[in-house]
Amino acid sequence: MRKSGRNSRSNAVMAALIVVIFITSLIIRHVEICNRIYILVIIMS
Repeated sequence: MRKSGRNSRSNAVMAALIVVIFITSLIIRHVEICNRIYILVIIMS
């Protein structure tokens, strides 16, 4: 029982880390796209 509990905890931690990395990567991409659009708007205006 204790070993299974530890395994489930480690799996949950791994899943949480993967989700955090995925979200951060999406945010970074979104920021890059926004920066490019912002620069294009400045150049056009």
